[in-house]
Amino acid sequence: MRRFFHDRLTYANVIATLALFVSLGGVSYAAITLPPDSVGKSQIRAGAVDLGALSFPLGTVGITDEEVDDLAKNGCNGGGFHGNATADCAPTHPGSTPTPGREVHILLLSFGRLLVSAIVSLKNEGPPETTARITFDLTVDRHRVTESHVTISGGQVLQVPIQTLVNVSAGSHTAGLAVTAEYDSSAPGDVLVSGASVIASALPRG
Repeated sequence: MRRFFHDRLTYANVIATLALFVSLGGVSYAAITLPPDSVGKSQIRAGAVDLGALSFPLGTVGITDEEVDDLAKNGCNGGGFHGNATADCAPTHPGSTPTPGREVHILLLSFGRLLVSAIVSLKNEGPPETTARITFDLTVDRHRVTESHVTISGGQVLQVPIQTLVNVSAGSHTAGLAVTAEYDSSAPGDVLVSGASVIASALPRG
């Protein structure tokens, strides 16, 4: 099942909200430290403030993918060669294809910044002596904008957050998450993605 973030509170909501308040902190600070009546008609040029100038291109969208995704071993991620790819490996470029259930679409009214946050739940079902290196790619408009890695041992369960802030133009944008695994052994047991959440927040130009 997939549900939007307004149905539940997740870690991604929290970190995105905190980042929003941090990014807006400078604005609120300036507002409360200006002397009273320091800005009036004499300080504002005629026609400088219109509806476009007052618009605030802020919005947030999110999605939670609760389907279990088996990062199964293949020629690109294990293949019995202790972390090395085999000859039949044909890796895909992160973001080149949609990631079902892990993409959100957001519209910016003007040039601004896009805060993309995600949290991924992992479980390594391999033996305790094995490890897997997990790569997380956050994408904007199908292009990788940041990459993060974590190593998870057999039997271990992790929740991993990842976040990035990028400048984007006005218009519609797509933010997504891709997760891949590289194993150090061909022993039975894969890494499972047991849940993933993605949230994108449009912030005003900094």
